[in-house]
Amino acid sequence: MAKTIAVPNENRYLQPLLVTTTIMCYRVECKKCGLTGWGGCGEHLRPLYAAIDKGKHCMCRSWPGVAIPSSNNPSASTTAATATAAATTG
Repeated sequence: MAKTIAVPNENRYLQPLLVTTTIMCYRVECKKCGLTGWGGCGEHLRPLYAAIDKGKHCMCRSWPGVAIPSSNNPSASTTAATATAAATTG
């Protein structure tokens, strides 16, 4: 997201200089859960998400463009172990 700001000019007869700047993504502490969330433009979330320790991500706000691993899907080894146990007991 680009933001246009007016830079003050010391010469009162000239118009302010308009500058376009990009606000990059940065870490913030969530006020709801206390975990690490994000602020900024939303275009640099993948490297920011990867830099935060597992289990420390705030999920109160979405992370657009980030493939978040789901904790609801059991791993293949867990599924195989459950199937093997069911076959041996049944």
